[in-house]
Amino acid sequence: MNFIFDVDGTLIDSYPGIIKTVIKVLNNHNLNIKKEIIETNIYKYSVRYYLNQLSTKLGYKENILIKEFEKLRIETEYDYEFIDGVINTLKLLKENNNLFIYTHRNNSIFKILKDNNIDNLFTHVISSESSYFKRKPDSYSLEYLIARFDLKREDTYYVGDRPIDILSSNNANIKSVLFNNKQDDLLGSNPTLIIKDFKELLNIKK
Repeated sequence: MNFIFDVDGTLIDSYPGIIKTVIKVLNNHNLNIKKEIIETNIYKYSVRYYLNQLSTKLGYKENILIKEFEKLRIETEYDYEFIDGVINTLKLLKENNNLFIYTHRNNSIFKILKDNNIDNLFTHVISSESSYFKRKPDSYSLEYLIARFDLKREDTYYVGDRPIDILSSNNANIKSVLFNNKQDDLLGSNPTLIIKDFKELLNIKK
């Protein structure tokens, strides 16, 4: 089988750093928004989508908030911890499966993988800086992996923690796993499987 993974919120817990950066950006514009509201919007959609919506409401002609976020994000880019059980599960999955990554994270993902000695587990990694990257829920990047590595759709899963990840899977007509669901509202994403523990991936059979 083939497993394609999201990164932030799926392999690593990086949300505290992301949210810290978003709050800093909003504070620069005297926007006092509750942390819980920020978390909900980031989970349902994405950081860029949320900041773009705020920019529109504020009447900014350009996506100023996104630009500021990308600049400040460097300060918290490596504030993360691997989620419990992830590394060991990836090693076990690699024994009989092909592993890939498709993430909105930039090329910092390569350093994260190398620093944790798991870069050799993945056949291919698509970051936001890859030439064939398109943002979710566009299925282009998943289609790229399917075509390049001749992956059978019925044997391919995309594992992510947000509805947008599942929508990407649906658009590519592959199976999907929603990991550690944080809300009841899945925005009609209709995942193939919902898991609470990363190790549950080891139970998936053809």
